[in-house]
Parts: sequence; structure tokens; C-alpha cells
Amino acid sequence: NRDAATAQDMLEVDLKGRIRPHLQQIQEEYSERTREAGGELLGLQQRQNRTDTTVAELKEEIATLQADCDKMSVRYKEVKEAVDAEVASKEQEARSMHEKAVQSRQAASSSLAQSEARVKRLQLE
Repeated sequence: NRDAATAQDMLEVDLKGRIRPHLQQIQEEYSERTREAGGELLGLQQRQNRTDTTVAELKEEIATLQADCDKMSVRYKEVKEAVDAEVASKEQEARSMHEKAVQSRQAASSSLAQSEARVKRLQLE
């Protein structure tokens, strides 16, 4: 309005009829978006909590399995050392028996040779 005396008179805008309803609509849209984002955030937080719980449980299970594995490794080493010691003992026993067998064979062979020589001497007499 060119004849207006004040700034308010210059703007012949119906604040109550046009702008305020539009602003109210914008406010409602933002409120709805905020509620949706809040709901989504809540869902994500719940999902994060479940994930954190699962991760904690899995870490605990891994720690338990690692402890079991460490115990098994210690037990394996103990058993292996015992078996290795027994194998070494049996190998030594086998070598000893082999040496005795060789000595017995040599003694028998020597005794046989002496007996054959004696028989020949007796036959010649």
C-alpha cells in the first residue's frame, strides 16, 4: 500500500490467515521429522546395545576358549615329553637287547668254532 503511514500498513499481509498457518504447518512437519528421527535413533540405540551385548558375550567366549586352548597346549607338552621319554627309554632298551643278541651270536659262533676244532682234533687222535 503506497498510502500507508507505517511499515505494518505497507504490508497488507494477513498474518493470521496465511503466514501463521503456513508456519504452523512447517513446525508440524519439523516436529514429525524430529519424532521419526527420534524413533530411528531409539531403534539404532537398541540395536547398538544388542550388538554390544553380543560382542561382550563373544569376547568372553573367546577368552574361555583361549584359556582352554592354553590348558590343552600345556597338557599336550606334558604328554609329549612323557611319550618322548618313554620312546627314548624303549629305544635304549632295544639297543641293549640288540647288543646282547649280537654278543650271544658271536659267543655262540665262537663256541661252535671251538667245538668244531675240538671235534677235528679228537678225530685226528
